[in-house]
Amino acid sequence: MSVGSRIEGLRITKKVNQEELAQYIGVTRATLSRIEKNKFNIDVEKAIKICEYFDVSMEYLYYGDENDKNNEETNTCSKFNKLLKKLNFITGFTSIIIAIITILFFGYYVYKKAILGSKENMTYYVNCFFFFVLLIYSIILLLHIIKYKQKINELKKDSND
Repeated sequence: MSVGSRIEGLRITKKVNQEELAQYIGVTRATLSRIEKNKFNIDVEKAIKICEYFDVSMEYLYYGDENDKNNEETNTCSKFNKLLKKLNFITGFTSIIIAIITILFFGYYVYKKAILGSKENMTYYVNCFFFFVLLIYSIILLLHIIKYKQKINELKKDSND
């Protein structure tokens, strides 16, 4: 059984029409039809989306091994989704920490300026603080994106082998 036949079989079993699946994976209905008839090769990104949609492994999609159909350890889509969830958690958590620090800093600024009536020019310190916070946040986010991009590329490479 070919990849296209398996995709068509999954689609029919789950009672999904070609238009709906094509829209989900980002192709036209005609392209999906050609994929199902094995007249068009599917790229890895589209295969990952199909695996995710039908909750099957890449091994099942390409080789048809029923034992791998829902195996979480070999399911590339599950690994990919876990990486994205971690990345979302890290960026969200970092954003919350940055927001708390910013609120505390502004609280201190307002306390000094309004309540104590400080004549000291705080604009320089505020600008330096925001630059520092933005720099740290950007570095942390960039490092995590690079790390997870490498892991995603490894998953794509493994799925091609």
